[in-house]
Amino acid sequence: MPLGYAILAHVTTLFMAITIFVGVLTTGAGPHSGDENVVRDGFDATLLSHIHAWPGYISFALVVALIVWAAIGRLRPLRWSIALLAVLVVQIAVGVYQARNGLPPVAVGVHMVLASLTAAAMTVVILRLKQPVARDDAESRAA
Repeated sequence: MPLGYAILAHVTTLFMAITIFVGVLTTGAGPHSGDENVVRDGFDATLLSHIHAWPGYISFALVVALIVWAAIGRLRPLRWSIALLAVLVVQIAVGVYQARNGLPPVAVGVHMVLASLTAAAMTVVILRLKQPVARDDAESRAA
């Protein structure tokens, strides 16, 4: 696996983590973070939603770069990078929808589930950076 590709994949992971972290803060500051009597944390949910979008869009661009590099080099993470992009595109679409339509509770829930799927797909992309180790005959018979 080219070192540059591995570095790009880890930078992408960093931006995904930042996106998810700010998304958690955004959801916590919003209207669906508890019942009506819960004391909010004082964060401005509208401002946080804009801050949350930027690393999300950067993550999108980085995933596209991962796919292009993996396709050109015929690298192992290509299929999972495409799956990651598919989930991320739906994630962004749901995020934009919910922000423009008054945060419907179902859309917020879907957005949160998609965040988990995005993190899982990103994890598999990172795991695909590793080369499988060949098992010798004694190990394969014992397994």
